[in-house]
Amino acid sequence: MKQFIKNLLIPFAVVAMLSLGAFTMNASNKADNKIEISEETVTPYGGDLYYLDGAVFKKATQIVKRDCSFEGFGPLYEEDINSETHQIYGWDSSVAEYKPLRLIM
Repeated sequence: MKQFIKNLLIPFAVVAMLSLGAFTMNASNKADNKIEISEETVTPYGGDLYYLDGAVFKKATQIVKRDCSFEGFGPLYEEDINSETHQIYGWDSSVAEYKPLRLIM
């Protein structure tokens, strides 16, 4: 009887381990896909670039524009202007204000 139970439990344990491994791998793949999809939906910014100088926004003319957006989870877009690091902004006409830009990764 003990041998019968032992023979029954071993295949069950193997199937359970394989099922758990497949579920874990599938969940991992879904998480990776979710990150890729969210980055693809970011709308690149296409206007002039600005930086804040004191309390005034000034148009940045000496920097090279990178792929940036109001959306997404990338780092804030910063550039060196006149030997100082400034956060870069864009004009958002939908809300009529300057908003910080993020790099598209």
